[in-house]
Amino acid sequence: MESLPPIKKAIGCKWVYKIKYHSNGCIERFKPRPVIFGNNHFEGIGYHETFSPVVKMVTLRTLLAVTTTKKWELHQMNFYYAFLHNDLKEECI
Repeated sequence: MESLPPIKKAIGCKWVYKIKYHSNGCIERFKPRPVIFGNNHFEGIGYHETFSPVVKMVTLRTLLAVTTTKKWELHQMNFYYAFLHNDLKEECI
């Protein structure tokens, strides 16, 4: 666990579970994800600076078409852990 500077405060989070069902209706599993508390945000300070890495299928198909016509190499990467374990270079108030 990292220690924070004396003037900084950590943002809290909680776990939210989505229930996944089998085709017959019985519960398959609970899918967890952490959600950061939004009640600590202040409007105008990093309020509209959210980013969700989602790609449209049209964009993905176009990228794959250009890649194959130009005979470029294509590599798949997992950025989930890159966002979790990356060092922050900015400070929030």
